[in-house]
Formats: sequence, structure tokens, C-alpha cells
Amino acid sequence: MTEPDAVIPPSPEPPRGPLHEAWYFPVSIPKLVVMSIASFGVYHLLWHYQNWKRYRARSARPFSVLARTILGPIFAFRLFERLQHDLRETALPRIPEPGVLALLYLGCNAFVTLPEPWWALSALNTIPLAVAQVGVNRLNRLIAPAAPRNDGYSGWNVLLIVIGMLLVGLTLLGLFVRLPDPGVPDAVPVFTPTASR
Repeated sequence: MTEPDAVIPPSPEPPRGPLHEAWYFPVSIPKLVVMSIASFGVYHLLWHYQNWKRYRARSARPFSVLARTILGPIFAFRLFERLQHDLRETALPRIPEPGVLALLYLGCNAFVTLPEPWWALSALNTIPLAVAQVGVNRLNRLIAPAAPRNDGYSGWNVLLIVIGMLLVGLTLLGLFVRLPDPGVPDAVPVFTPTASR
């Protein structure tokens, strides 16, 4: 247990006030899924960063938010475990076993190493995050009922979605639709001048 947060301390009694900041990154499930797909999973970095940043501010524990963001699939278990603990302390319905969610998340991320077209299955890595986000949203509604829900789309979000979905469509087209290869003629006629007699 060398990790600074290996032992989870009890959470304080949650303040239920409209001005209190949400404990975890607020985002609606549809927005999480759409932004994750449109950004080819880059949105996950924001998700991890925001959650670890909020947890560090709450716990005053010294750790690198950036490192845990970059190594998101590895540190996902710690994050899911922390969330599960907070849900239990506030008597809210819990998420599935953190170890199972973390293993699914890590496994789905590993799909990216598979050959074509199977690497596309790595897009399933949003499912474990969406399951965890259900618990996050329950907790945030209890802790900070008036805090922003982050369920709308800014102009930059819309631009990313339009460009991202076009790229996703082209990627899927390239993976599953093969254009006929015109090929190269077997024999190319070569003109050989005849010697004059």
C-alpha cells in the first residue's frame, strides 16, 4: 500500500447546498457518449482529468492529476473505487463492482492493438465510463442539486461533433467497404520498331 490513497478515508457528511460544487465531473450520459465517439476517445482524457482534479481538491492529497489522466485506464480502478465508496457513504445506489468496470475499461482500450477492422471495438471503452457516470450524476444531484449538469453543447462541441462524426463515418467506410481494385494489366504491349530492309 504505497499509494497515497490506498486506504480510503471516510467521507465527511455531504453538504447539501445549492452553491456547493459537484464532487465529480458533471456530464450527461448522451453528451459523454457523443463527445467520446466524435473525439475518437480523446474526451476520456478530459473526463479523467476533471474527476481527479476535483478529488484532489476535496481530499487535499498530493498526487499528479496529469499522470493519472495520461494513465487513465490504469488508475480507473482507483477512481471507480472512490466513487463507489462515496455512493455507499451517501446511501445512494452503487455502481457495479469497481474492479469489473476497471477491467472492462482496460480491456476495451487494449482492443486498439487488434488488426483491422477489430480495433474499432476499442470504441466500447465508453461503456464503463458511462456506467460510472450514472453514479457520478446521482451523487452530484445529492451534493450540489443546483450545480450545472453539463448536458448542453457549446459551439466548439458542435463543431467537434460535426468534424468528428464525418471522420468516424469515413473511418467506418474505409474499414468495411472495399472499392474494386482496377488492377494492372497482365501484359503491357510494347512497340518494337522493325528494322528496315
